[in-house]
Amino acid sequence: MMEDFSIEIDSIIRRIGEDHLKYDETESWMYNELYESVREYAYDRRLLNTSVALPVVRKLLSGVYRGFVDSEEGHRKQRAYMYHCLSVTRMLIDLHLPVTHEEKDILLAGALCHDLKSHVYFPDHGQEMNSVYHLDQRIVDIMMLIYVGDCHSDEDYSRVFSNVRENKLAMLIRFADRANIVEELYNFSMFRMQEYIHETRDYYLPMCIYAREFYPELDQSIGTLQSKMSDLIASTDIFITRYDNRQRELSEKILLLEEENARMRTVLRQKAGLTF
Repeated sequence: MMEDFSIEIDSIIRRIGEDHLKYDETESWMYNELYESVREYAYDRRLLNTSVALPVVRKLLSGVYRGFVDSEEGHRKQRAYMYHCLSVTRMLIDLHLPVTHEEKDILLAGALCHDLKSHVYFPDHGQEMNSVYHLDQRIVDIMMLIYVGDCHSDEDYSRVFSNVRENKLAMLIRFADRANIVEELYNFSMFRMQEYIHETRDYYLPMCIYAREFYPELDQSIGTLQSKMSDLIASTDIFITRYDNRQRELSEKILLLEEENARMRTVLRQKAGLTF
């Protein structure tokens, strides 16, 4: 049966074509270990969409980066965005969610594809993922549903999250995505940290409460993600507050020193008989 599954995957890969799957091999060292762990999991459980999505997303996100990583030579490099997508997928695997085999396949493939709309231009509004890359239409729907790139106000965000919470798989992907982001807030600017904290408190944590009530079978798993998000943004918020306070103290000291220097220059000029 495993041989039949491999043949089916190979058949889909041939239909997609090698030109649609080429990627930058020089950056794959950043995520190879995670990639192989997800691939083995998908193959062992015959998750068709997840197995196909892996090389597809690897290609589409080739050359896209977020955060930094240290190379073996000790050089700091931009980290391939593929690492984030694989981390989100691995987090969902490790939660051992009580979902059906079919749901798990759509969920993990959707996790791999979840940020494509933000980084890839799709002339056909994402339908290429189905027509060119032969992924299930439900994955396309999730990818488009969770996209917040067109949100410019709290009302826009509220509308997107209201729709997301009605789709169990999309909601789980959103939770895992945010849980991974708050793990790595240190990679972002102070301003972006504050934005992520605001979004997490205003949209993600309330959606956790909703999900635990209306999807009781997911209570334990979502509770784990909720605690992770809550604890990490709380600790980051403390750091930001201390940083802001320290910056304010230093600014006030600098201002006092500048005032004192100005006063001393005036006194010296007066003693020297200089006028201006």
